[in-house]
Amino acid sequence: MGFVKRRKDVEGLGVKVIIVNGSGGVGKGLFVDIFKELSSKNVVKISAVDPIKNAYRALFGCEEKTEEVRKDLSDLLKWSEVRLETSYKYVDEYYNMLNTEFVNVENILFVDSREPRNIDYYKKKYNGSTILIANPRIPHITSNSSDMNVLEYHYDDYIINDKTIDEFKEKVVEYIKKYNY
Repeated sequence: MGFVKRRKDVEGLGVKVIIVNGSGGVGKGLFVDIFKELSSKNVVKISAVDPIKNAYRALFGCEEKTEEVRKDLSDLLKWSEVRLETSYKYVDEYYNMLNTEFVNVENILFVDSREPRNIDYYKKKYNGSTILIANPRIPHITSNSSDMNVLEYHYDDYIINDKTIDEFKEKVVEYIKKYNY
């Protein structure tokens, strides 16, 4: 799909922000991949913790997400937000880039975010919506506070990934139809 750079005097079609959450390994990435495949919109997925993951990799050379790494990332995210507002700035930059660079498409920005305060921030600032992806076959991660409290938030939508990929795909189709994406 080709994109046209936005002229300064043309209003873009905008960015819809969807905050996606769920414990590790439940199918959040699969949900977005299927959504992207089925949608005519420009779909981008980022994680609010991407800058922290990148810094962690640079410091420790670690690619695998063990429970220890998940806890480290959760702790680093909290520290960086207090001092640097890292995740907010990162999501703001992506949102602004999508909103100003592409004029001929509607953009959907999926933001993978665990912390309730972050979810509330993105939902309020961008008039976003929230979705929880859950999979009862995957053990809930409790090794860090970010993952531990995923189920405590009241989401706009809930999708259970507990059957085949084809059945999960049908749930994505229903979600797309529900909101006319």
